[in-house]
Amino acid sequence: MANEFTSEILNGNIETIKDYAFTCSKAFGATAHQKDEPLNTPLRNVEVGKDNLKASKRLEKQLKDFKLMSDEQLFEDEKKALEKTRLHYSSKIDLIKAAKKKCSNLLRDAQVWTPPTDDHNVLKDFMIKNLKSVIEFDCDIKPINELIEDIDGRISTIDVDGIRERQIKSLEQQIDYHIQSHKLDVSHSEQSNEWLTKLIKSF
Repeated sequence: MANEFTSEILNGNIETIKDYAFTCSKAFGATAHQKDEPLNTPLRNVEVGKDNLKASKRLEKQLKDFKLMSDEQLFEDEKKALEKTRLHYSSKIDLIKAAKKKCSNLLRDAQVWTPPTDDHNVLKDFMIKNLKSVIEFDCDIKPINELIEDIDGRISTIDVDGIRERQIKSLEQQIDYHIQSHKLDVSHSEQSNEWLTKLIKSF
């Protein structure tokens, strides 16, 4: 039975062993960059992407700018970020309280509702169970209050030196990741291109 590679012979696109070998080579990793192209697309070398190099250059600039940032600016930026997060959580409290009130009212109504038949009691129990679950797990403001307390504590003890150290380390790790990824891309490209070159030269 013909497959995608041998069907090229049957439909007249392959006439020589060279054409057949080049078509079959599309099943191998060295041609992965052409996987979405038709099988009869001519072979071509892998080009190394520039995304990792661009990312490392962008991060190097960020690192340079960050190192020039004053302690005062770093403190203010951290304080603003924490205050924004605090505001986000604070606004959720009112929404949760409103949701809890709505669910509690519905729960009360469900508990006093008289089902029309005994067969409907399962529905009543289901409604009550779901409402109690929502009230217990989704309408509890204690975790949010704890987060707000934590943020308040962090605002009052902002450690500029610690922030600077962590941010520099993070940026350096990201830069190294992109540099190493680029080197790996280059190595893979060289191996793939060598494989393709040897295949082409063999014919």
